[in-house]
Amino acid sequence: MTPPRTPNVALRGLLGTCGWSGGRLAREVNRLGAEVGLGLRYERTSVAQWLRGSRPRDPVPELVVEAFARRLGRRVTPEEAGFAQPPAPQPPLPSAGPLAALVTCDDPAARCGYSLADLVALPRRLSSPASATDRAGPVLVRGSVRSLRAMTELFARNAYTIGSRPVRQPLVDYLAEAVAPDTDASARPETRRQTMRAVATLTRICGSVHYDDELHGVAQRAYLTSADLAAGGGDREAVAKALRMLSMQARWLGHYQVATDLARTALEYGRDADGKQRALLIGQLAAASAANGEHEAARSGIREARRQIAEVARGSDAAVHLVRAHVDYYEALTHYHGGDAPAAIRALRQGVHTCPAGFPWPRSFMLARTAELQVRRGQVEAACASWAAFLDESATLSSATVDTAVRQLHGHLRPHGRHPAAAEVLRRAALRSRLDLPWSAGT
Repeated sequence: MTPPRTPNVALRGLLGTCGWSGGRLAREVNRLGAEVGLGLRYERTSVAQWLRGSRPRDPVPELVVEAFARRLGRRVTPEEAGFAQPPAPQPPLPSAGPLAALVTCDDPAARCGYSLADLVALPRRLSSPASATDRAGPVLVRGSVRSLRAMTELFARNAYTIGSRPVRQPLVDYLAEAVAPDTDASARPETRRQTMRAVATLTRICGSVHYDDELHGVAQRAYLTSADLAAGGGDREAVAKALRMLSMQARWLGHYQVATDLARTALEYGRDADGKQRALLIGQLAAASAANGEHEAARSGIREARRQIAEVARGSDAAVHLVRAHVDYYEALTHYHGGDAPAAIRALRQGVHTCPAGFPWPRSFMLARTAELQVRRGQVEAACASWAAFLDESATLSSATVDTAVRQLHGHLRPHGRHPAAAEVLRRAALRSRLDLPWSAGT
């Protein structure tokens, strides 16, 4: 006979403290699940079962406590929410050791949640990092740092050109099998520092491919790992790069104040970086500031980012053009958050024009954003042209963000299905996403 469950008094108390109903908690858990790539469909009845003593499957308890933590502005533990037998807690800032754990990233039960508390604690953690000689971390056999850098360039290039889905698992496997276990405690301090810097870069790329595949919890953990390793290796610019990505992710997920704080800290770490990196750091701070309602600071920041990139040597350097395209995108965000959609569209179109042809991912992303702004303004013909270009540009890409853009295309254009241009774009998108359309241009 199954013993009766003990009612979860602690969970009921947290609900009362937050002023939430069971339905509200269910909606918050579903929203947090979407941040880490889980399609959850919890309802009030599910929370009622938890209150009666049922424990949801992992990683849902972690999502529940993160929902309460965001509401209360402090860390909440699984025990505090009344969940028996909680999973082993994840450290707020992983170092090199957890690299091997990323190999389980495609297992939904193993996905870590996106944590605002870890972001708030990050600057304090980075201000006093352990030195490269004091910490346990990956140290490749001598001569392997060059190979690691070559692999990093390969993974980064492929992510830009074919998308994250084909790249993500090979990258995770490489980190887990070729990097994390290969330690050498007797390595010279300089060898260890070089290794930590190299692994920090590759781990940041790992974060970006998970970001692109909408696995935001794993992406955040990889970015945090990158920042921690870079700090231990004494590479302030690499810390700045990881913080910029964390800021971009926070803004994308709607955490505007956190995004702004992270961007400011990133700029502090990158104050001695070259003009390209400073342009990116300042541009991200401008975009985050605009999202946070600091519009004058955002406009000033974009002007400064433009000045920084203008001082970089002119020419056909693809890296310079790619940075200029990113600055165009940041300018578009400042206009968007400032309520100036026409200016945002112009900046996005400039970004597509500036971005080198060999980088379909950023071009596709900006084309999709352009089309969405255009259709919202009633510019159906222009939006269809932008979406047609998006479908062309993204033909070689495979990632969750591209899939989401295609679904959003369907949602925006279905009301205009009788428009010939819209019908043609919808037909092409249906072939791309294998969706059936209930209409044609002639209906």
